[in-house]
Amino acid sequence: MSANMRSLRFYLGIGLLQGLLLMWLVLHSDWPGSTMAVVGAALLTGGGFVQLLAGQRRQWRTWKAALLLAFAAAVVVQASSELPFTRGVIYSVVALLLLMTLLSATGLPGREGFERRLLGDGSWMLVALSASWLVQALFDFWTHEWHLDPFKSGFLSLRYFTGPPLAFSFVLYLRDLCRLRDLQTQAP
Repeated sequence: MSANMRSLRFYLGIGLLQGLLLMWLVLHSDWPGSTMAVVGAALLTGGGFVQLLAGQRRQWRTWKAALLLAFAAAVVVQASSELPFTRGVIYSVVALLLLMTLLSATGLPGREGFERRLLGDGSWMLVALSASWLVQALFDFWTHEWHLDPFKSGFLSLRYFTGPPLAFSFVLYLRDLCRLRDLQTQAP
């Protein structure tokens, strides 16, 4: 199997795993909503962190840092559950989690090239998030037009929960392809 296919398999595997765990968490667990929010935030931040550092996925420190970030995200979400449940609070917590993920993934490789990595990873993260939100909006539009309930059908639930993480993962895979192409064109 080529390196590109192994990389694609890694990204799509992480995205699919995130989606399946979110689906189980929302549809099949009997946990209260606050616990689901804490676990979901930890799952998404940890998975996003590992995908941003996919080139270092074979290093133990990457996985250890992902677990620490997931724990920190869980603490932030749990602490914010005491705040009023408004859009401003929700958007602020989401922005903080995204910033924590981006800064952690950018800072782990070291200080050299930090600004360049921050700008590059931040740009790709915005594109990946936009792709996730676009997939979710298109799916919501499609289910609304056809009067479907994604929570009553197993296949629709699967698409509802796995679509956005898979879109995010695929964009980050494209980022790696672009970086590889840039490295190949710069090589003498």
